[in-house]
Order: sequence, then structure tokens, then C-alpha cells
Amino acid sequence: MIERLLTRHCGRLRLLSRLGAEARDGIEALIELALKFESVDAPSLDGFLTWLSSDDVEVKRSLSSSGGLIRVMTVHGAKGLESPIVILPDTAKRRIQFRDRVILADGAPLLKPPAAAAPDLVKNSLELEMTKINEESNRLLYVAMTRAEQWLIIAAAGETGEDHESWHSIMAKAVIGTPEKSPVTVEEVEGALRIESGDWTAAPTDGPSDSPPKEDLPDWLTEPAPPPEKAPPVRSPSDLGGAKALPGAANLPENIATLRGSAVHELLEILPGLPEPRWEEILDKLRRRPDMEPLAEHFDGAAGEALAVLRAPGCAEVFAPGTLAEVPFAATVGGSRYEGIIDRLILDEGRAVVVDHKTNAVVPGTPAEVPEGILRQMAVYRAASVLILPGRRIEVRVLWTANATQMTLPDPLLDECLSRIPALDPDGAEN
Repeated sequence: MIERLLTRHCGRLRLLSRLGAEARDGIEALIELALKFESVDAPSLDGFLTWLSSDDVEVKRSLSSSGGLIRVMTVHGAKGLESPIVILPDTAKRRIQFRDRVILADGAPLLKPPAAAAPDLVKNSLELEMTKINEESNRLLYVAMTRAEQWLIIAAAGETGEDHESWHSIMAKAVIGTPEKSPVTVEEVEGALRIESGDWTAAPTDGPSDSPPKEDLPDWLTEPAPPPEKAPPVRSPSDLGGAKALPGAANLPENIATLRGSAVHELLEILPGLPEPRWEEILDKLRRRPDMEPLAEHFDGAAGEALAVLRAPGCAEVFAPGTLAEVPFAATVGGSRYEGIIDRLILDEGRAVVVDHKTNAVVPGTPAEVPEGILRQMAVYRAASVLILPGRRIEVRVLWTANATQMTLPDPLLDECLSRIPALDPDGAEN
């Protein structure tokens, strides 16, 4: 409720407008107390007000930075703080009294009698207490004097007394009695004493004339750095243009066909790493996943296609233990930067087999009939593998999931296709 009043009903803005920026500390303290109450009791306005009224709450302002404002505080409150200019406005003579009605005399509490009727025991105790009060006053004076970083202004209205009768007289006597050779000078200006250390009116100097000459710096320290070279655009091997399928494909909407291919790919990635008795469990979880809902009518066909591939004898090598799935890579091929993911990678001694799953409904009969878009993708896979796996013989295959067969793409065919991929200019446009 408090946050609702402060935020939704503009309470915070109205309080700050009416009371000034100093009210911010109080508002934040109120919110912190409300949060503290909620952590120990059921939140309610009546309970919070009762809890608040039954405890002594003290809000301490953070004064580590003044924020360009004048801070008015007691000497006790100024402990630990400093400011460039400190003004002590009331250092005149004041009467110090022992105001307690009870006094300890030899450890026994006694009611303080009138001064004229006080026995010696009480008078001695009163003198001891007054000595303690004066010592505490001197400690506070030390704190007040040492808060100034540059200027300390000591002001008083009325009598200042002599010797130790006031803070003003204590400090005046201390500075007036400085030796003649002291760097501190005392001057009376319009009835006030000005104590200075050094010549504040002198113009600033440029430093000692015998300063060492500047050394010659190398040009790279004084000249602006050249603009960084623009990084080449990153290309995806599966998005290099060209057809991806042969005519005569199943008449499925594009979104359904894409979702069906994703399901087959996901099953071929996950199921080989699990024991076969768990495959039905994974199929059921994937079928009930919300993003697979549009594929409900075609899910069994996609699942059957993936299982047929995994159980096909000719594909056993692709999914054998030790083979790598979903292998990311990055390489620069033909002056272009490529980043992609290889569906399956087989690493043998001296050989690397790159396998990519394709869910095309119409499977080409020969490598020459493979659609251009697929050839370009596999050409980049081969060129990148040559760079990443030097010394190995690279073999590139397409696994057609529609009939669970593999097709090896000849190196000359891929090299020729690689030369047909259009280059990009620095702005990412095809040349």
C-alpha cells in the first residue's frame, strides 16, 4: 500500500516537491521499515503502524557527499566528515551547568542540594563532574576544528570571555600566541580575526623553472589510433542461395514441413545417446511439447522416419558410440567468414566424415542431381573441415532420411560448387 501511494498516486513526487530533496532519506527509510515488517509478520497497515509506534526508530542520513548543499549539524553528527569550509556559528561564552538532580558521591547516589547548603563531599563530586564536562567540551572542540579541509570560520555573538571561558577565546588565544616565525599570520579584518597559512592572494605559479625538459614521445602516443578494420560479415552455410529440394515434394505447408524436419533432426540428435527402451518415452515427451502441436497429424510419420534411420544397417556407422553430434565450427573460406553446425562427425585415424541429415521428400538419384543449395552448404563444410582438421582425408556425405540412405559427394563436384558461391562486399551485399 505504501509503495502504491508513493508511486501510482505520485506521493513520492509530491513529498519531494513540498519538502525538498532532504525528504528522500525519510521516504526510503519508511520503505525499508515496511519491508522489514513484512519479513517478520503478516503485512497489514494496522500491524505496521502498531509495530512502528512500539519501537524507537532512528533515521540516519547518509552524509558522505554533500551534493552541493550546506549541511547543518551538531558537532556530534559531524564526526568522521570533512568539508572544504566549516563554520562554527556559536562559540560564545556559555554557562555550563550540571543539570542532573542526582549526583554520585563516593559511589552513593544523592539528591543534589542547593549550592549554598552542599557539604564538601557533594561539592567535590560536583567539581569532578564539571571537570568531566569541560574535558568532553574540549574533545568536541577538537572534532569541530578538524572538520575543515581549507577554511575554518569561528563566529560568536555576545561575550566570548577570556582564557577557557568559551571556544572562541580558546582558539583566539591559541592563534594569537603563535611565534613570530610561524607560517601562520593573524590579521584583524572588520572586527574579526583572520588566520592564514600561506599567501592566499598570490597568483598561481607555473611550477619550478628548473623542471626537466619534456622528452620526445613516439608518434603513436600523440596521433589518433587508426580506425579498426571492419570485421567481415558472418555467413551461414545453409543460407547461400540455390534450390534446397527437387520438384515433386510432398504437398505440405512450409511451416509444417520445416517443423517436421526439425523434429526428425532433434530425434536423430538425442536418441542415439540413449538406450533404445527409452526412445518411446522421448517420443511421447516431444509429441506433447507445445511447439509440436501444429505437427500433430504428421508427428508419427516424422518419428517413424527417424527410427527407420537409426535402425538401418547402412547408417550404423553414423550413430555409433564415439561419433560427434551437432558440432559447431567457424572458419574463413574464400574470403568469407562462415559459422555453422555439422549434424554428425565421424573421426577415424587419418579420416573425417562429415554427415548432414536432409529430410527431403524426393531423394536425388546421383550426386549431380543434388539441389544447388545443398551442394553449396556441403562444399563449405568440406572446405572448413580441411582447414580445421589438417592432415585428415575429408569425406562429405548426405544422409537422406526419407529412405535411410547415405550419398557421398565427390570432392571435384564440391570444389566446382564452391567456386559458384557469390562473394560478399564489406557491407554484406553479394558481388
